[in-house]
Amino acid sequence: RRALQTQIDILEQQKNEATHQQQRLERECHLLRGKVGEGEEEIAEMKKSRDIANSEIDTLITKFDMLKKHKDQLEGEKASINRQLKDVSEERAVLESRLENIHQTLEQSEKEKTNLQQDIGKLQKTS
Repeated sequence: RRALQTQIDILEQQKNEATHQQQRLERECHLLRGKVGEGEEEIAEMKKSRDIANSEIDTLITKFDMLKKHKDQLEGEKASINRQLKDVSEERAVLESRLENIHQTLEQSEKEKTNLQQDIGKLQKTS
């Protein structure tokens, strides 16, 4: 009977220890569930932040593409203007050359006029 009581006491003690351990594990489990919930909230917030960042990246890529197209267009216009400037410079050189020829012709005409006037003067004196 004493041996049975000792076994009962030991089993009772083991039962109490098991109950305490179960309660401790339940508290730990509750804490871990809370941490999991917090972690899930953080993950959801991070996903929202990621989605916002991805949207901003897409917007920046679109703006960059538009700016690149605009830059290409401006470079095309610049090339066209440079060609026009070259054409104008060449035309100016031609016109300046013509103007110089006209000045030389005028100078020659003035000399010829002066010579003719002198010849007329000489002829009038002799007649």
